[in-house]
Amino acid sequence: MGIEPWHVLGEEVSSAGTARYVDSSLERIQVKLTGMNSARYVLLCNGSRVPLKETGIKEELVCGIRYRAWQPYSALHPTIGIDVPLNLDIIDTWNARSIGGCTYYVSHPGGRSYTHSR
Repeated sequence: MGIEPWHVLGEEVSSAGTARYVDSSLERIQVKLTGMNSARYVLLCNGSRVPLKETGIKEELVCGIRYRAWQPYSALHPTIGIDVPLNLDIIDTWNARSIGGCTYYVSHPGGRSYTHSR
């Protein structure tokens, strides 16, 4: 996971007085791909192409994907919906097919607690 600042919103009236909420709903993941021929393969996230940057190491590419993890009642952009789960696919453009991918969930899809954290 990438380190992102939380945006402080303006003051709002609450039952206990005045409160200043923090929008913690935006998160970011970092992806590193190795052994990747950028002329042949592309990375898609929820069907959109992700721009990749070279690291200076042969066939190694990186990117950061920012997404809305949950929908608080008070947010910086209240009309933007949630983006999870994130479906990542590596597409072979020469054969027009997916060669692999994964699905990233912010929390357990069954509602259970995780058994460990990293």
